[in-house]
Amino acid sequence: MSLQISIELDEHDLARFAAMARQVKSRVPQKVNHEKIAIEVREKLRRAQDADDLPDFIAVRIQQLEQLADMLADTEWGLEEDETTRIHSALYYFREPVDVIPDRVPVLGYLDDAIMIELTLRDFEPELSAYQSFCGFRAAERQRRENQGLPTDISKEDWLADQRALLHHRIRERRQKGEDKTGGWKITLW
Repeated sequence: MSLQISIELDEHDLARFAAMARQVKSRVPQKVNHEKIAIEVREKLRRAQDADDLPDFIAVRIQQLEQLADMLADTEWGLEEDETTRIHSALYYFREPVDVIPDRVPVLGYLDDAIMIELTLRDFEPELSAYQSFCGFRAAERQRRENQGLPTDISKEDWLADQRALLHHRIRERRQKGEDKTGGWKITLW
């Protein structure tokens, strides 16, 4: 048997979470090691996931937050500095030991983290969506390259160059076929 509990956060509640985020953001050091932050966040997430009494709705959100750490550590993705700073600030919040509800409280200890993760994921939805697409394209491109006996280490620039080459090849192929949708004679002016 399961029990569904809905929590509605009003503007005042959301403002409180935003204030906590701003407070942590103000403590983020100017020079940071992004890999170290990603490792520390992953470590905290793994500790949370290993908790015996972690509810599924919290475990799912913790797993989703790891995508931000992946994005920050992925050198092939090539984040711009302002994006890196935003993600770093968000992850820095989750490595901080101070919580509204201490993590050691059984069952509910990560509830505040789950709420903040949900708000963070909504804030980073465009970046996460683009990153997931990139990861899918990268995996497909690596497989394609492997099948052709080419080196599989690729960057975003390599992938874009390959995509451009593929599209240009399709243009030339269609032009050479001289296909016309109406079945009539194809006129080439240029």
